[in-house]
Amino acid sequence: MFNSWLGNAFYNTRFDQDDFVSHGLVLLSMVSVIGMASGVPLVWGGDNANTMSDGLTRFSLFYVCIRSILVVNYFRAWHRLPVVRPLVARLMAGFTLGCVFWLCVSFGSSDQPVRNVFIGLGFLFYYGTPFVLLPMMVRPPPPLLCLSSLPGSPRDGLRANIVVVLC
Repeated sequence: MFNSWLGNAFYNTRFDQDDFVSHGLVLLSMVSVIGMASGVPLVWGGDNANTMSDGLTRFSLFYVCIRSILVVNYFRAWHRLPVVRPLVARLMAGFTLGCVFWLCVSFGSSDQPVRNVFIGLGFLFYYGTPFVLLPMMVRPPPPLLCLSSLPGSPRDGLRANIVVVLC
């Protein structure tokens, strides 16, 4: 659960959009965390023959939900801020691949060693993607980014952790 909120915290640090849609997505993320928490006790006592009562299946489905919401948030940043599109597109690709592996945990095999491999691959993409893209994240921003060239007002969710020079 920590990992899911950590991804949202990094997103909000970079591209906090303070609008109705982002508040709705945060609410959906909270519901997903509740769903993940409801699956934790069942992981040790779940019935592997019945996948709907399997705690790992429930946990992984809600985990995919919260990470998919994060991908949607990154898509919104990609759409609103053209200057960060190369970075955000790569983040979305890596996180989407992680979601695919976690979906394999839910619907793939009921064999626990196979599920563990999918869990490991999912985490590899979730944690590996930002580390591989670290050189792009610390690269200096473009020389000038005028507030007047961005759609909306500065309070319209366009706060990003980039240097903004007023023109």
